Amino acid sequence: MEVPTSVVFSVFYLAGISLIVILFRGGSLFSLNRFVFCSPFFLVFIKYVSDNVVIRNQFKIAVYSFLLLTVYWLLFYSFVHLESFLKYAGLSVLLIAVAKLVTNKSLKTNLFNLVVIFILVEIQVYLLIRFLNGNWVA
Repeated sequence: MEVPTSVVFSVFYLAGISLIVILFRGGSLFSLNRFVFCSPFFLVFIKYVSDNVVIRNQFKIAVYSFLLLTVYWLLFYSFVHLESFLKYAGLSVLLIAVAKLVTNKSLKTNLFNLVVIFILVEIQVYLLIRFLNGNWVA
């Protein structure tokens, strides 16, 4: 089975940006997530993996993904306070929902898709307002 060039490019981007962040930030992984999760290359990679991995139980995969993301967030000191840990847990749930939305095989719109899109639009508007008011932290 041949891998499409867009997926190969996405994998190289994700690996390359990870190396750049590690090398030029003194080994610190802070802000790596904004270069990975906010790129279209992440979605291309997730879509390819979801299409080519045989998934028997969607709920089990979602739970494993949540646990894997929780372990990933622990690398960013998300355990300092319960409030920050819960925010990261909420972000994990949102990322799993977005992955479900992106990998949806049918084109029919259902309530789940509308709720996820609504939440994403609300977050985008909130971040735009923060940016326009000068409260953005780079």
